Amino acid sequence: MWRRNILHKRREEVKAALSDKLFILDPTFGPVLLYHRGLCKELENYRLVNLHSSSKDGLTLAEFAEKQNEQRKFLKSKIMEASQFSRARYHTAIKAVLDELRQRINEFAHEEE
Repeated sequence: MWRRNILHKRREEVKAALSDKLFILDPTFGPVLLYHRGLCKELENYRLVNLHSSSKDGLTLAEFAEKQNEQRKFLKSKIMEASQFSRARYHTAIKAVLDELRQRINEFAHEEE
């Protein structure tokens, strides 16, 4: 009997741990997390410093500074765009979870009456 109780307790602990760690499988937040991961992977492909030159002689210091300024502006716009998309998706997912929670609370309150 005690062995079965111990095994049951261990199984419940492992189940809880997996539930916490497998957040990606959540039907509400899973797609949001995968989308966010994709955005991060896309941002990862962009270069912080642009060393490409169209001439064989290279770049002057002024040309290099201008190219880096353009690259920083480009990266800033991409990061801001990704941030806005992610925030909107997270906001929608959180709203959906809260709406579901409110609905459950209302159903529970009506059951007790």
